Amino acid sequence: MTEHDAVIKGLEMAMKMEADGRQFYLKAAEKSANSAGRQLFESLAKEEEEHAAHFKSIYERLKNRQNWDDEVASDVAPRSNIKTIFSKALSDLNAPPMATASEKESVEKAIDMEEQSYELYRERSEAATTEVEKEFYQKLMSEERGHFLALNDYMEYLKDPSTWYTFKEHPTLDGA
Repeated sequence: MTEHDAVIKGLEMAMKMEADGRQFYLKAAEKSANSAGRQLFESLAKEEEEHAAHFKSIYERLKNRQNWDDEVASDVAPRSNIKTIFSKALSDLNAPPMATASEKESVEKAIDMEEQSYELYRERSEAATTEVEKEFYQKLMSEERGHFLALNDYMEYLKDPSTWYTFKEHPTLDGA
């Protein structure tokens, strides 16, 4: 397999992972009994869709041009702030979370999917033959890490909301 073929195969795998992730997040959002969870899953689905569109664009360019250049690498979506979306959704909640077993299971599976995506992009970054390609995958690794952290944060919230709020809000007793 040539280097170019490996790049194309890596992009094909990435497109499939992103499309599968989007479908999973849409289903998880539908099933979520928690509005913060729904918003988080919907936001993640949107980002997966954007990633897939970027991959497809890059894939088509590389198939036609047979090279990797700055124009292709700049096609990465700007980094979003999933954690901010999640925090805002939580601040809008007036009731404790509905921490169903299926909700926790969805979050666990999502965390695993984000870890797999991160690992694929890490491998592609290490195999990159140009700095542009390496930088492209490193940007994606950063985005997937952000998704992982937001999902992990949500899992902690589902497990123990009061401790989560205490930890995140950092209340103090000043004795006054």
